[in-house]
Amino acid sequence: MRSFANFVFNRYLRAAAFRFSAAHENFSKIFGKSIDKTAESNIIQLERMLIVGMLIVRMQFTAYKHLFHGKEVVFIPHINKKRSDTRLQIIQVAARLFIDEGYTNTSFSRIARELDLSTGNITFYFKSKEHLLSVLVNELFNFQYNLLERAANEGKTSLLAYCFELTTAAAACREDESIRDFFVSAYSSKMTLELIRENDTQKTKTIFGKYHPEWTDEQWIAIENIVSGIEYATLVTSEEKTPLPLQIETALNSIMMLYGVPEETRKIKIGKILATDYRDLGKRVLKEFKEYINKVNAKKLKQAIRKSKK
Repeated sequence: MRSFANFVFNRYLRAAAFRFSAAHENFSKIFGKSIDKTAESNIIQLERMLIVGMLIVRMQFTAYKHLFHGKEVVFIPHINKKRSDTRLQIIQVAARLFIDEGYTNTSFSRIARELDLSTGNITFYFKSKEHLLSVLVNELFNFQYNLLERAANEGKTSLLAYCFELTTAAAACREDESIRDFFVSAYSSKMTLELIRENDTQKTKTIFGKYHPEWTDEQWIAIENIVSGIEYATLVTSEEKTPLPLQIETALNSIMMLYGVPEETRKIKIGKILATDYRDLGKRVLKEFKEYINKVNAKKLKQAIRKSKK
């Protein structure tokens, strides 16, 4: 096996030598005698570094197959586990800061300081704060609905769980300005709002489909655009302007009317919602979400994000 490895290594050394010779010849043709010996020596060193670096990258990230003693030997690309761990750590710290201190008040430099990283390290994994927010919003909303579905105890496609989702978010926003900032930022960002609408459209098709089996995709999307506006207004409204129970009742009744839910059903669901301790339930959702993000490993988080996008 060692002789085989030497064969491969020598092969790439020969390739490097050939490329170096060709590169230097081309460079000399272009610049001719316009450079002195010292500059030429520096350029030669630079050419060597570039070519060797290029070959190293190629050897690391390309899978090569060879036959050795009748058996196939595969060179597997190197997987950087540290990179995956760093991405997860960024998500974990961002989740805590966005929820505890608010999205607006949390900068990339703040997240970087928490992790003892440079801001450039953060932007390597997430192009902008908005990209990071979209990951967290996607995870939170799916986690929130699954938890509330169990709390509602109505099985899958639960209308009560759907009502609880907005109710607990609104209650949390009334309790904490940082939470309000997080949710309002999610609905104000074009990227995350599109994600919310896309996920909710699929959800509402399942929950309310029996009331409008004839609706087209365009009709479901049009109604969701209106519903997301109602949700935003519910989240931003303060206690001074409208008492929370009245805000919840008005919002839920309006949304269910848009989806054609009968009046009697609307009254029953809203009555159940208002009879629960939805403020405490809202706190529980956020608390358990932060615990979930802190405990989950990189592989599980990646699977959850991929599953939620299907």
